[in-house]
Amino acid sequence: MSLSLYDLAAEALALDDLFAMDEGEVTPESEALALELAEKLATKADAFGGFVRNLEASATAIKAEEERLRDRRKALENKAAWLKRVGLDALQRMQRLRVEGSLFTLAVQNNPPSVLVEVLPDRLPAAFVRIIPEVREADKVAIGKALKAGELKFRLLGHKLRGGWLASSGSRQTPGTAD
Repeated sequence: MSLSLYDLAAEALALDDLFAMDEGEVTPESEALALELAEKLATKADAFGGFVRNLEASATAIKAEEERLRDRRKALENKAAWLKRVGLDALQRMQRLRVEGSLFTLAVQNNPPSVLVEVLPDRLPAAFVRIIPEVREADKVAIGKALKAGELKFRLLGHKLRGGWLASSGSRQTPGTAD
């Protein structure tokens, strides 16, 4: 039975303790344990990386399918809107407001007119301008810099740093770097 990554980390810590107890002296027993642990870690790293790569591939496939379905939905919505315009045009040419079928009724609806404004708001009289208050949001960049500089404690403002430092591509990264 293979050990979890957590269990392997515990084994590595126990091996470090064993080396510390032997004052750094490498014994045949500790060397055998270190080699066995290195082999287990290499196997786990391959399985772990493969699993992560599989999840990423699945996510990519799902994203592509989402895009395909979004495009299909838009095409269907556009076709439905086009058919409604064709139906409205036909009713207007026949000078009819309504045509009833056994399942559906086609009718011209009286919708309120919409206003298209083609000038900048500062050129309009004040009575025709709404002032929308500014939006306040956390400045994540400034908070991140302050946290990294040690000016703030991690949980002081309810914020914490997240960094992508684990790469499944086999390249080593340091915290805070990206691919």
